[in-house]
Amino acid sequence: MLNSDPNLSLITLGTVQLGMPYGVANLQGQPDKETSFAVLDAACSCGIRAFDTARAYGESESIIGEWLTERPLKGTNIAPTLISKIPKLPKDFGNAAAWVIENANKSLQTLQVTHIWCFMLHNADDIENASVRKGLESLLESGKCSAIGVSVYEPDQIKNALKHFPITAVQMPGNLLDSRFKQAGAVELCNNHGVSVFCRSVFLQGVLAMPPERLPQRFMDLSPILAKLNHMAGSLNMSVLSLLMKAAFDATGATTLVLGAERPEQVIEFAQAAKTVSQLPEEYIKSLDPFIRQLPDCIRDPRQW
Repeated sequence: MLNSDPNLSLITLGTVQLGMPYGVANLQGQPDKETSFAVLDAACSCGIRAFDTARAYGESESIIGEWLTERPLKGTNIAPTLISKIPKLPKDFGNAAAWVIENANKSLQTLQVTHIWCFMLHNADDIENASVRKGLESLLESGKCSAIGVSVYEPDQIKNALKHFPITAVQMPGNLLDSRFKQAGAVELCNNHGVSVFCRSVFLQGVLAMPPERLPQRFMDLSPILAKLNHMAGSLNMSVLSLLMKAAFDATGATTLVLGAERPEQVIEFAQAAKTVSQLPEEYIKSLDPFIRQLPDCIRDPRQW
């Protein structure tokens, strides 16, 4: 069983696209309110109960808050599992605990709820600040959230976070091209501490799901890999999305994959692809390793784009 956490669905809907234009493969920009609501409706209909947002994601929290108020989950009384993030602590900020609490309260107000499942630090290194940790403890004690987590870019940040605070969730990048966290032992560390793993960048902002002929020039080194990926999907009678999701699960030991969408049709595609992920033989993904190892870091890491 890929996911044993009862709070989380196999897919978590990433909502940055609903709040701002985002993603190299996104040609449509930020969807309007009606389309955003349709995306959230589709997620609900597909059994996706976890939504990931942040104060840094433009209008994302506001859209979700309006949707929760105007269009409560149809046909079910199950409340969504919400995850939001505390912005990076400003340099030389005095009362860090107050910063944490203030931003959490703003998120709750915008989402139009009194409690969410998890608040994460958008900058994992902020957890080294004792006053930040005091603020996080206050959120738990006041019942404003049930879990605390961190969003990370490097494996060492997970070990550092656990050293300072009993986090129960972490969001990390991972995909066909990026298995750094597994190689560094961070996946095993999360398992040993009962930490739920949210895997983002599964499709690398949509680049990995593009047809090879549509690749922007700067990503042409990916062309042979995507061609083989498409051939592999055809021979297995499965979608490329299924293969990419399988690769992300293998690379991160993820509890749930954070997948963003600008259209409801994409959400339905994700849900359909997820149904066959557990059936995929691992050796198919491993056969791409020799090609992946030759890629420059500037393609693997979106921070360098």
